[in-house]
Amino acid sequence: MAGNGGQLSVRHWTPKHVGRWLREEGFCDYVDLLCNKHRLDGTSLLTLSEYDLRSPPLELKVLGDIKRLMVSLRKLQKQNVDVLEELGLSYDGHSPQNSA
Repeated sequence: MAGNGGQLSVRHWTPKHVGRWLREEGFCDYVDLLCNKHRLDGTSLLTLSEYDLRSPPLELKVLGDIKRLMVSLRKLQKQNVDVLEELGLSYDGHSPQNSA
């Protein structure tokens, strides 16, 4: 079921789709790291937290970029709340099961 102009659900994005999204959002510098090196797909992109961006293995060093990337991610998560719920995550990016 592809809504809005045949766009693929984020859940089905490949790292290539994620790369396109990053470029559109202005994060060209991170396409190689996130998509090629760490093979982030749509599902893993949606579950990213600011902690993930700051901590190994990603360890982004530019605070402005981390914050801007989180703003873009939040927008994406907001548009895909249903996907997050299916993954067992709440919109704030934290899974209640994660505390174990």
